[in-house]
Amino acid sequence: MFKKLLPSLMMLLFALLMGYLSVGAVISDPVPWRIALHLIGTVGLATLSGAFMMAAVAGKAGSGK
Repeated sequence: MFKKLLPSLMMLLFALLMGYLSVGAVISDPVPWRIALHLIGTVGLATLSGAFMMAAVAGKAGSGK
């Protein structure tokens, strides 16, 4: 099961790293389009990783193993 969750966990870690880096970028130069771009990217990655985790767990539960 961990093998199936590994890509989504890596994506979630990447989203957290991107969020951390975007905070630094926005603080140094707070342009509205940059704030929106970083928010969309970070939230999108976190949502995708959550969806992949749910699919992996549902696939494991539905496999009957």
